[in-house]
Amino acid sequence: MKKRILSMLLACFMLLPVLPLGGYAAQASPRYTVSASQGQTTDVGKTVSMTVSVAGGSYNAYDLALTYDTARLTYVSGQAADKGASVTEKSGSIRVIGYGADKSASTKVVTLTFKTKAAGTAKVVISSAKIDTCLLYTSPSPRDKRQ
Repeated sequence: MKKRILSMLLACFMLLPVLPLGGYAAQASPRYTVSASQGQTTDVGKTVSMTVSVAGGSYNAYDLALTYDTARLTYVSGQAADKGASVTEKSGSIRVIGYGADKSASTKVVTLTFKTKAAGTAKVVISSAKIDTCLLYTSPSPRDKRQ
């Protein structure tokens, strides 16, 4: 009986180095704020521009969806801050997708231009925003080469 208890204790002590002893800390996800420039007042038939910016940390990829009041606004253009970013519009919905070099906090992502077509208050709403930091694969390292 003593041999059995002793061998079980010995087995437990041998397994002890394999078990993780430290705690695991969860990585905090960065928090971003996506905002539009302040409201503006203009006359019917005039153009108005607004910017959409991201703040809160370093990022290099974004996917924004916006909607606007088609009864009062006509979409004219969207100018993304990044080369290669796309701005598309369809039936009152605008999508802005881009990626590239790291950007610091509080950077302009896109400038949207509309033409007013009716009097009243028109809203442009940021309906969704996905901001991310991606590690881009640039070139193989020597350790990636298989022998």
